[in-house]
Amino acid sequence: MPCASVGLLFCILLAVERT
Repeated sequence: MPCASVGLLFCILLAVERT
């Protein structure tokens, strides 16, 4: 699932939550 599929902002948010 590419980031563009769910949304760039959402992808970044997920990455931040996974810190």
